[in-house]
Amino acid sequence: MRQVPAKNYAFCVLLVGITVVLTYYLCSIYKKEETYTSAMSGFLTEIKEDDIDDYLVENAVAVLYISDKKDESLKEKEEALKNFLSLHNIQQYFAYIDISENMKEFEDKYKVSLNDKELPILIAIEDGEIKEIYAGDGEINSIEQFLKRNEVIESD
Repeated sequence: MRQVPAKNYAFCVLLVGITVVLTYYLCSIYKKEETYTSAMSGFLTEIKEDDIDDYLVENAVAVLYISDKKDESLKEKEEALKNFLSLHNIQQYFAYIDISENMKEFEDKYKVSLNDKELPILIAIEDGEIKEIYAGDGEINSIEQFLKRNEVIESD
């Protein structure tokens, strides 16, 4: 049987050690660059501005949830809204639109201005027409009233 030189074992240990250290270093860099992503982007149907018309044709009653996907200050509001929508099982009426993209075409078509409104923005649409725009504090009670007024959830 042939003997393997000790220097081969030392080289193998050194190579594995360097690989582990390099992997740890690259993971730490990746975690630093990790950005916040909205809880709604994976929970609601996400549509692009180009697809709004198609979505509204397919859904007579819809609520467009407009927010900034990378705005971490909205995290608590979005988590509370996500729980509320799950509790009432109404997420199928909602579509998510990321406002970090240009919404100029939407604003022109529906004659609304979204720039001066506080996020998140909810737009109730029925038969292709805007019924109401909610751009408030994001509190669940006021959102619930908005949804009741627009008959997304039943009034008491």
